[in-house]
Amino acid sequence: SGYSGIGKTRIIQEFYRNKLSKNVPITSAKFDVLQKTTPYSALISCMQNHIKTILQKDDEILEYWKNKFSENLKDNAPLLMDVIPELTILMGYKAKVSHLPPEEAQNRFQQTFISFISTLTSDDHSLILFLDDLQWADIASIKLIEMILLDDSIRNLLFIGAYRDNEVDTTHP
Repeated sequence: SGYSGIGKTRIIQEFYRNKLSKNVPITSAKFDVLQKTTPYSALISCMQNHIKTILQKDDEILEYWKNKFSENLKDNAPLLMDVIPELTILMGYKAKVSHLPPEEAQNRFQQTFISFISTLTSDDHSLILFLDDLQWADIASIKLIEMILLDDSIRNLLFIGAYRDNEVDTTHP
């Protein structure tokens, strides 16, 4: 935490560049004050970036990830394909999911996103997820981040968050 420009992001970049870059992928995004009404915006941006990186791999690795996602996301894969179009490139077209009432649809999306993160962070694969400007995160994103951090199926995930502590108070979620 700290004021804007103090070097929060830079310290993460330097640590990653000097210590981890060859072994562990990192994906990052910033919450934007103008997208506070767009649920999960930075989380989705992170995953889009990560899938773009996977899409640059050779055919054997692409097939591995296609099978892992198909196995773990099953019929709910289209939920993520709608917001992470790069998954469609990797997995191919999938039929739409059934319509649910809003609260049930949100729960299904959250559980599918957790399964997605769990697939990316297995015993064999680690991931660093860096979200910047958390002070502008929407409530749905904060809830999903909490669910991800508390879920026992997610292994080998290092979550790093940065925020401007001068822009939050004790009532901030």
